[in-house]
Amino acid sequence: PGKPWENRDAWKRLLDINFWGVVHGVEAFAPRMLAADKPGLIINTGSKQGITTPPGNLAYNVSKAGVKTFTEGLAHALRNEPGAKVSAHLLLPGF
Repeated sequence: PGKPWENRDAWKRLLDINFWGVVHGVEAFAPRMLAADKPGLIINTGSKQGITTPPGNLAYNVSKAGVKTFTEGLAHALRNEPGAKVSAHLLLPGF
């Protein structure tokens, strides 16, 4: 979306899709998965750009770094959930 201080609408759209889409998906499915009391995996799609953060597309890098951090926190929360059989993982295509 250009320079970091420009084009807030493009940043918002990218974060709404790449980051908030993951959060909303977890909100929709995690409670049902936990209630089912069956083994399950939550797999969020990240990107190596969320880890290496190369120059060129800062908004994308930020969104995918957010997915990485959110997934790490989710994995920790699920590990600490009594009786939970669900775990969270980050998929990094091509990495």
